Amino acid sequence: MAEFPNQKILIEENLNEDVDLHANDERLASILTGDSFFTVSFSFNDSITPHSNLFVLLVLMYFMLKIYKDETGVVDDIIDYF
Repeated sequence: MAEFPNQKILIEENLNEDVDLHANDERLASILTGDSFFTVSFSFNDSITPHSNLFVLLVLMYFMLKIYKDETGVVDDIIDYF
């Protein structure tokens, strides 16, 4: 969890393996991941503008999610090998 001025931010992966952004216990945005790098959708609440910190944070989280999934895939491959 991170704190922005007057906001508590929670970013978490949901059961569909998508990422939700919550601020002050309200879901404001989601990253809807697809099967490939080019099939991703972002769903934003009307209160988030392209120039807001939350917008930038959510876009950054998509790339962090991609890195995380790539790294866990490597670990899974190593475990499967043994």
